[in-house]
Amino acid sequence: MAFVVGASVGGRVKRTRDVCIGVSTNSSRTEKIDSAASLRKELLNACERTRLNGTAETEETKSSIAKMAAELDEAWSVEGVNPATDGVGMIDGSWYLEYTSSISTSSGKVGPFVGQVKQKIDLENRRFENICLLGPLKFDLGATWKVLDDNNFNVLFLTKEISLFGISVQKSPFPDGSGGFWRMGYTDEDLRVLWTKQFQKDKNEMLFVLRRER
Repeated sequence: MAFVVGASVGGRVKRTRDVCIGVSTNSSRTEKIDSAASLRKELLNACERTRLNGTAETEETKSSIAKMAAELDEAWSVEGVNPATDGVGMIDGSWYLEYTSSISTSSGKVGPFVGQVKQKIDLENRRFENICLLGPLKFDLGATWKVLDDNNFNVLFLTKEISLFGISVQKSPFPDGSGGFWRMGYTDEDLRVLWTKQFQKDKNEMLFVLRRER
């Protein structure tokens, strides 16, 4: 299937245990895989219908999309690949934000305006950038991470920078201890489901759906 992780760290890919208990188990697995493919399509369609990266949507719409994403995560878990370890190679490169439930600056919201949001991940150097483009303005957050377990990253914010027409006008470090957590959900070569929390601030997770930049 297109959504099965085919990249790994250190050449290792964890798989579900060998199926040896009969046709009923194989049938159940196939049903879950088919369900994941259907839910993936449903989630993408819902996200594509939202406005301004999702910042203009009602709580009802956000709740509905969050439910779809959670169901996709659950259906995909049948593949037995852990996105923060075995499947982490899938996230390398450039992504753009399709939808988020957040209204923070991570959503691209700057005052009354909403910009285009991109994320660039450099696995080799364990660095990523969250970039917001708003006309001639560019807002850039630089960060790194630590792997906590098979599904979670501890994200540490490093720098923030504002550029105008490609010229840096302000750059400063974040205070020590700034950052949050990423919980990695469904991941394939072209789509990522990501749940985030900031340190000691967010009681609820924020949902981000990102697509590969081609």
